[in-house]
Amino acid sequence: MHPLFRRSLLAVALVLAAASCSKASDGDDEDRPRKRSSSSQKGLLEQDSKQALVEDQDFGTIGWSFEADGVVKADVRDPSGAPIKDGVSGELKVGPAGKPTTVPLKPIEGTAIYGASVPSFSADLTPVTYVVRVKGKPYTGTIHVPAGGTNVMFASPPSVMVAADAKGPHGGVIQAVGDDRVELVSDDSTGEVRAYVLDGDLRPIPVGDRRVTIGVVADAPDTVVLVPAPDRTYLSARWRVRADPSRVTVCVRRGPAVRVAIVGWRPGVHLLVGVRAPIWHVRIHTGWGPPAFWVHGDDWDDDDDEGHIEIGGRGHWRGRGWHRGHR
Repeated sequence: MHPLFRRSLLAVALVLAAASCSKASDGDDEDRPRKRSSSSQKGLLEQDSKQALVEDQDFGTIGWSFEADGVVKADVRDPSGAPIKDGVSGELKVGPAGKPTTVPLKPIEGTAIYGASVPSFSADLTPVTYVVRVKGKPYTGTIHVPAGGTNVMFASPPSVMVAADAKGPHGGVIQAVGDDRVELVSDDSTGEVRAYVLDGDLRPIPVGDRRVTIGVVADAPDTVVLVPAPDRTYLSARWRVRADPSRVTVCVRRGPAVRVAIVGWRPGVHLLVGVRAPIWHVRIHTGWGPPAFWVHGDDWDDDDDEGHIEIGGRGHWRGRGWHRGHR
């Protein structure tokens, strides 16, 4: 064979071999397991900082995520922002004080996050009281979680403006919840708490078909469902609060639409816990006198427990589903 022809065949063979190797290499890349994203090794605050409800504690911060199906994640950090990976334990109590479900908080393998699995969140607001121990010292708090989880708080931020120091026409605190302005005020002697819906000029308007649930942290946590007054000018309930609260979570439901807000808070802002928490002055001497009506019954969990409304101390309404606004 002529030397020139032999060299040409060799060159063609080399080209074909290189192409074959390249293809094989591409195929190997497709079949080879891809390297797991490093996000699984990161804390909750790096993964989804805009969806974490962050609380400032004395030791640092806890970033919380509560999902609709009951998956709970907690990102525990020191003051420098570094994850605390050792010496952390705790538990969650889900539901009212009389019948909570207690679940331990444990490390999630391969992450810098602690987690738990609790019953799904289906009530308008479900109280979750926690104890997180850092190097043996306990830190406590209560979060009222809406149906759908904490994502609900971030999905529909208020669409109306309310001045931070605004006072309602009844002397209460005003919070924007979705496209509503809600004034909260409580009588300091009877324990009646009312929610008024206000227009842009801060004047009361009919509550219509709104359903309001309040989760409060004060001398003790409480969750109450407010029902409309007979003339629907406000919604009312009686709560067990004996001191002005340090946190108030408000849920407004209109049909299938649910909006949730924490008084004085907006997404991206840390919540303060303990002695540094703000105090919301909603308990005042109103002069309302005895409540015109009030609700009795187990209303926290949206489970159709029986209750009754007492009107003016005379007569009772009894039935199921009262907390849905039926009377």
